[in-house]
Amino acid sequence: MAEWGSSEERGSGKDLGSGKGSGSSRDSGSCRGSGTAVGRSGGGEPTGRAAGAGPSHSRNDRHRTGGCGIRTVRKGQGVTEQGTGGGGFAAEEIDTSRPHPARMYDYYLGGWDNYEVDRAAAERFIEVIPDIRPGARANRDFLLRAVRKVVESGVRQIIDIGTGIPTSPNTHEVAQEADPDVRVVYVDNDPIVATHAGAKLTNNGNASFLLADVREPERILAHPELRRMIDFDQPVALLLVAILHFIPDEEDPAGIVAALAEALPEGSCLVLSHGTTDFHSEAARAAADAYKNATASVTLRTYADIVPFFDGFELLDPGVVQVPLWHPDGEPPTPAELARVGFYGGVGVKGGR
Repeated sequence: MAEWGSSEERGSGKDLGSGKGSGSSRDSGSCRGSGTAVGRSGGGEPTGRAAGAGPSHSRNDRHRTGGCGIRTVRKGQGVTEQGTGGGGFAAEEIDTSRPHPARMYDYYLGGWDNYEVDRAAAERFIEVIPDIRPGARANRDFLLRAVRKVVESGVRQIIDIGTGIPTSPNTHEVAQEADPDVRVVYVDNDPIVATHAGAKLTNNGNASFLLADVREPERILAHPELRRMIDFDQPVALLLVAILHFIPDEEDPAGIVAALAEALPEGSCLVLSHGTTDFHSEAARAAADAYKNATASVTLRTYADIVPFFDGFELLDPGVVQVPLWHPDGEPPTPAELARVGFYGGVGVKGGR
């Protein structure tokens, strides 16, 4: 990994293209990591209905997919048995007595699918780090841009782990706008997320949901619904966006990524973002403590800690950077805007191209 100086310079990769038109800023989004926008203050309960998976397709029915055919810059080297057809918490029954990171994130981004307990915890967190709102939005926009890029490169299968409560546009909507045949499997450990995903994915035979925990990668990979939806003989985009900072070092996040990556064929992509202590470290540590006291432990990591998650993948331009710098739409972010974003992100391709 090349030496890096300022936050704007980290990653220093080759040109991938302008990246313009590949994502848009939204006031509401999925339920990942941390960030905030004002949501409703009432105590109404989220609603939704479960749905079955779409029709089964044999591998012979699937058209051949491409890979992340994009120039590279450097080389790094719990599940329930249900789907709609994680991270930090085990898959469990709906519990509205304590805050959940996914529902807190929904509140941060202006969503409505959260409870009073989530809003109260989120507001305490906002008091510690007010800039979490733009950070979360920037992280969300990175996800949308990255999904467009991997689909444009030819990948037609996506596994999105730690997806959070589905909102528009979500991963499958962005991907299927480019190609309706793109297959997307969402994985999260919050039953409320499962309820909303079931309602949103009704009548979409190319998208499915698993109630599962990222800390059990082998069980995720062996799940019949995942195997039905995903052809592991063809490239897959694995999304781990704002989820690994909920996995402490003692639970081996690098091992989790490696186990998931091992199942992916050459040409597959890893899309990953992670909270960091590299900017405003005292505030970031205070925020991590606030999260631990409210809902789930958070392990914010440095640039040097995050880059090795891409071992086995070639990093695509511009490398691992603050998420607003990854192929921004329109004008690049200003230093003042970057100072408010405590997330790194990047995309890598397995085997390179």
